[in-house]
Amino acid sequence: MLAKSGLPDNDYLKNSFYENADTRRVYRFDSQSELLESVQIYLTRAAGDVEIFDLNQIDYNQAIDTNVWQLALPADVSWVEQPQKLPDNNKYTANAMTAEQAARAFFEACGRKDWVEVAKFMSPVNDQLKQYVGGLEIVSLGTAFTSQAYSGKFVPYEIKLPPQDFLVRVSTNNAASRYVLAGIYDRQMKAQPQSFQWDGAAEILTNNDVYAQLSPQAVVQAYFTAESNLDWVEMAKFTAAADVAETKSQIAMAEKNGLDAHKVLPEFVVGEAFWSREQSAWFVKCQAMSVKKWNLALRNDNPTGRWQVDGGF
Repeated sequence: MLAKSGLPDNDYLKNSFYENADTRRVYRFDSQSELLESVQIYLTRAAGDVEIFDLNQIDYNQAIDTNVWQLALPADVSWVEQPQKLPDNNKYTANAMTAEQAARAFFEACGRKDWVEVAKFMSPVNDQLKQYVGGLEIVSLGTAFTSQAYSGKFVPYEIKLPPQDFLVRVSTNNAASRYVLAGIYDRQMKAQPQSFQWDGAAEILTNNDVYAQLSPQAVVQAYFTAESNLDWVEMAKFTAAADVAETKSQIAMAEKNGLDAHKVLPEFVVGEAFWSREQSAWFVKCQAMSVKKWNLALRNDNPTGRWQVDGGF
């Protein structure tokens, strides 16, 4: 079956999400049980269909252990809170400020590290966000635009982010016996969300001995160099396939919106490596410096009527 998004081809959100894409969907059912057996979904484009989803195994009536439903949240979990009316609430509504003014007020609050003000525009405001945007500088703000698929507005922006210090964990615990990336950690040695979940063993390369001689620092530097050159083949020698796919997706989205792909990626400085006895692994000190250029999503269709940051950040 064909599923049309209803959006014109030049709409900002066209093909950016599953629900905003034109797709061809193939459903197969068992002729006896009439149960669904498989699903394939293809993105339909003028250049040809591209498969974006493949479900080829469905297990019915499986016994599920009751322990599966136990939920254990970490102590430092961040809760998203719905906006509540403020004493000066009217100051932040569409009657008092435009989407462009709201974007500027938000970024300026981040720049001066006024987290009480930042919280008026988004939730949660946690330590990770503070470290990421605290002290940013506004380079430019553009004119707001809309999409038929979104009830808010998008404001183009360019900001200079503060330098970000982080650690890259590397490991030789693989059949190829060479260092590969195994995780991103903050300065407190806390693991960060990242697509380094290997779905297979590290490939044994034709010149594997050459790569096996690289130090932890050299491997991390080679990874960032390959990423900046958009050399996916070389990048894949140091990281999981999911990480390469995610980076390619980010670049494709940037190019779709007319952005310079090389400016989307940060500049990385690779420092010294150290051995962690606690983690039994090598870590490489790194710093990211970037100018981010994107579109801030803002909407005010909430009970308070205040502008809220909804994405693109």
